[in-house]
Amino acid sequence: MMRKSRAVGSNPPLDSTLFRDFARTDSNTVWLASGRDALALAAAAIDARIWLVPDFICGAVPATLQKMGATLLPYTVGRLDSVTWDLLDRSTCAVLLLWDLGEAPSARDRLAARNAAAILEDRCLWVGQPSEVPSGTWAFGSSRKWIGGAGAGWLVPADALPEIETPTPRTYAQIVLASSALRSVREQALGDELEAASIMLNEAADRLLGVPTTPRRASEMAVTLADRADPHAERAARRSTAIELCGRLGVREMSDGGSGLRVRSTCRDEIASRLRDRRIYATVHWRDGDWCGRATTFASQTLTIPIPAFDNSSDVAAFATAVEEALTLTDWIASRANGDPVDPADEW
Repeated sequence: MMRKSRAVGSNPPLDSTLFRDFARTDSNTVWLASGRDALALAAAAIDARIWLVPDFICGAVPATLQKMGATLLPYTVGRLDSVTWDLLDRSTCAVLLLWDLGEAPSARDRLAARNAAAILEDRCLWVGQPSEVPSGTWAFGSSRKWIGGAGAGWLVPADALPEIETPTPRTYAQIVLASSALRSVREQALGDELEAASIMLNEAADRLLGVPTTPRRASEMAVTLADRADPHAERAARRSTAIELCGRLGVREMSDGGSGLRVRSTCRDEIASRLRDRRIYATVHWRDGDWCGRATTFASQTLTIPIPAFDNSSDVAAFATAVEEALTLTDWIASRANGDPVDPADEW
């Protein structure tokens, strides 16, 4: 039987133009309060004792999986084939594969993960829609990363999900909305300080309820904000910015759907300061990304330059010029998320 997109929970299904556009007819797309709620729901539905998780990733990922009772094993991003599989029972292991700023996991990682209990794709830094997820694939994401709304996390399951009641506490939604409001104005002043305050608000919201053991469905506010978004125009505008920026910097073009350009430098803080002087707040993604102590050096040297959506070519050119100036006179390389040392001769 064909199953349409629906929201889980006791409230009526969401009625959002954006969500209807993204609806899948061959599976459920479940809309939740955040990406971590989608991850919690996936962990509840996937029968796995052990989760293999990249050593550099948003700290919410390991925290949520641990709250769901999982045992975690770290692996170097992009090097899943280094895992000593002989010591593991694959049938009890699930693997989390990272879509890094829009870059799909490598074929090598997918091959190494074969025969695991489940493979879950983390697409939270990908500008895209659930309808693009191949059928039979577990994937979760967070539309608020590019819409700027208070919620709109999503989960595409490979299998039918159990019916789960997911409350939508109003206080939680209000706190997360305040956090999103701070993030939306951080480019107008004190970028790092506002980012830190936004993170604190998110953490406060989670403490209010406890980091999810039961996922929360998307709020009415998230639906309202999502209704105002044009995802296709957003993606095209970011693409134009990425093409101009990568051309200026002489690095390989980003994938369609990328949300940032990650650079690695021992002068990371100096570059960030220069970008701030030019009103570009390249907040370090995942300040707590080294969750297992294996990617400390990489985490301390990593900076993610945002890829904004502009309305006209002059703004795109001005942004690319500002980034180019900020990177001048410092040693840097474009980088994938990988805990290993990066050879400057490597193609990004």
